[in-house]
Amino acid sequence: MINKLGKILLGVGLLTFITLIGLDISGYSILVSKGVSIIILATLVFFIFSGITLIYIQSSVEKRIRVSQVILGFVILLFSAGFVSKLMRYPGAGIEIVLFFFLLCFSYFPFVIKRRFERLIEIMPSKSKAIYLSVLDLIGLLCFVMGSMFMFQQWPFGLPLVGIGIVTFLIALNGWNRNFRREVELRKLAENELKSTLEELHNTHLEITEKHREIKDSINYAERIQRSFLATEATLSGNLDEYFVIFQPRDVVSGDFYWAAKSATGNFLLLTGDSTGHGVPGAIMSLLNITSLEKAIEHQSEPAEIFNEARMTIIERLKNDGSAEGGKDGMDGSLISFNKDKTSLTYTSANNSIWIARYSEELNGYELLEFPGDKMPLGKHVHDSVSFTQTEVALLKNDVVYCFTDGFADQFGGPKGKKFMKKQMKELILQYADLSLEDQKKTILKTFNDWKGLNEQIDDVTMIAFRIQ
Repeated sequence: MINKLGKILLGVGLLTFITLIGLDISGYSILVSKGVSIIILATLVFFIFSGITLIYIQSSVEKRIRVSQVILGFVILLFSAGFVSKLMRYPGAGIEIVLFFFLLCFSYFPFVIKRRFERLIEIMPSKSKAIYLSVLDLIGLLCFVMGSMFMFQQWPFGLPLVGIGIVTFLIALNGWNRNFRREVELRKLAENELKSTLEELHNTHLEITEKHREIKDSINYAERIQRSFLATEATLSGNLDEYFVIFQPRDVVSGDFYWAAKSATGNFLLLTGDSTGHGVPGAIMSLLNITSLEKAIEHQSEPAEIFNEARMTIIERLKNDGSAEGGKDGMDGSLISFNKDKTSLTYTSANNSIWIARYSEELNGYELLEFPGDKMPLGKHVHDSVSFTQTEVALLKNDVVYCFTDGFADQFGGPKGKKFMKKQMKELILQYADLSLEDQKKTILKTFNDWKGLNEQIDDVTMIAFRIQ
């Protein structure tokens, strides 16, 4: 509504202006009497200035600029008409010049001052000072232009008004310049501080990059050391016919590990272990666990006795670790011992299970047999004086034995961000048990990665499977 009223007032004022110019050029000007001229002039200025002000209130910056450009075009046209009237000696000659000065002062200059105020307010220490300098600007321009008009019309006080306008404008200009210099100094200071900060950040970045490289190199070296403790491909291939190993640490080094050796009786030993922790602490624990197992097989051949002795070694070595509990770290895992012709296996397990996929004539497909372990770890525990138990399992041709840690089942993912769980693992293994182990490995890895998606891997993942020939 306000915008529409402004347009009406501005339209009436501009239409009146065009009418006056037309009458003046045609020789029928009504601006021949000073009293009539003043009344018409005041009315014209009121309509145009009021219209512009109302439009300005609810207009965007872009629209304000367009309006100011239109007004500037009209005042230029008005000045040209007045100049021509003066040359042609029309009855109302020079009145257009007066209208030009008034329209310029009361319509276009406020736009200019307001636009500059909006641009410069950010560099001023206070809004009141910016308003003060803007008012001085406007007063200086008005006095200068009105004084010039008075001098042009040979009216009194023209020269003093011009002088006041120049002095006022210079005072405002000096005020702006002082704040400009202040802003330049502040920006230079900020620029120097920013430059110094950027240099510090750059140097810090270089230091962090170098530290990261050193840490990465150290971890990669630690990973090579850890791998030298794991069961080698030659050892596994020499004792297993068809097998796969999935070993996917959460970090470069792992708390999970797989280990193989020959017992004093010549039986092949295979262990899948999950040390306390992951990353570097887990990897250190895995080395301690492996060395404890290697020490145990020097004296023991049965899986349960190997676990018992390894547990004692682990507890003894960690009892002075500085913790209040006195070393509760250790590992979960399953240890399998095969007889020489692989017709049976003997296993002992700490918190882990062993699965065997066996073909059933009745089911015309595979069924999954689960062999649970003891509910205690290799490490300090309320039952660490209780011996591990071992179980002998007869094997059939084409049986597929699966040993694993809990990393796969505990991984969050899927459409609802939940754990994979052992139930799904069982369904997955049964679904693909008839495939070759190489194809099973690809399928299991793809299933894990698809389930994980963009989620972070939360733990080390290890799985070993082998088929009985």
